[in-house]
Amino acid sequence: MSALNTPSASDWSSHSVNYDTRSHPDSSRPNATSEAPTQGMIRRAFIDHFLPLIDQLLSYNLDTNEARVAPFKLHDSMCGTGAELTALLEHYAEGKGRTLARNGKLQIVATDFAQGMVDSAKAKVKHFDQVEQMVDFGIVDVMNVPYPDNHFDVDTMIMGPGLVPDPDKAMAESVRVLKAGGLALYAQPYDIQGWDFFNEPLQTLGFLSKGSPKMQDLPMLAAFRDVEAVKGRLERAGLHKDSIQHAFSEDYYTCSDIVKFTSDLFANPGMRAAFLPLLNEDQRSQVRDEAIRMVHEKYPDGVARLKHVVAVWWGYKPT
Repeated sequence: MSALNTPSASDWSSHSVNYDTRSHPDSSRPNATSEAPTQGMIRRAFIDHFLPLIDQLLSYNLDTNEARVAPFKLHDSMCGTGAELTALLEHYAEGKGRTLARNGKLQIVATDFAQGMVDSAKAKVKHFDQVEQMVDFGIVDVMNVPYPDNHFDVDTMIMGPGLVPDPDKAMAESVRVLKAGGLALYAQPYDIQGWDFFNEPLQTLGFLSKGSPKMQDLPMLAAFRDVEAVKGRLERAGLHKDSIQHAFSEDYYTCSDIVKFTSDLFANPGMRAAFLPLLNEDQRSQVRDEAIRMVHEKYPDGVARLKHVVAVWWGYKPT
């Protein structure tokens, strides 16, 4: 099958995010019902690895004189459709930190480059207690953050470093806006077996050449497979060398998860702006339907267990 506006192997392997969202109408259209395909893995990694670190730093800061006056500020950059934001609000607005929220001691700024992502995150968290007092939203380019130096206690970049044209600049910006002793948190896909159902339909329909790199092997994502090299990049970004650590978060997809993954991928405004401008709406629908057909064909009994692994890194800004 041939089609106009289809990527060659070289186009696909070199493609990176275009931050001019005005050229991608889908990315600016409110879509409160869309879900990022990685919601489950983001939440698991965030809750297991990052919430305890945030708790620890928050508790430490509350013991200082400064914290009695200044609120604890967290920047959820590249917030997507709100996976980590909902985890934060479940933990603080509804859980152990409810008093902090009501007393104005915890402030969250959630930002993304795609308006559709921010709109989805807003819709997802609007029912939380104190959300209007706790959370501000904004459209922000992580390579040019509009906040001053030494502004936040925590800065998160979840599932995002490998999706920007200049990851090192984005990570340096995340450290710049941190206060001394502030905590930087990063997460990136490491091994996502469900992504096979993204490449195969593109190749079957003739939108991608046979032998083209898988989505997870694109240079901008593959660069984060070497976790030790990423530590060096984070040190150069400004984190204290001895504080930088990493871990892995692992989970599995079921057959229904894979179907939802492939369906949601093409409804997600950020993914449309980042990876899919080379396909028009008709072609996206074809790929989505073909992916779902392949899932049912490969797993007719509805049983699947595909591993997905997320790499996480964290570190502190020197005091």
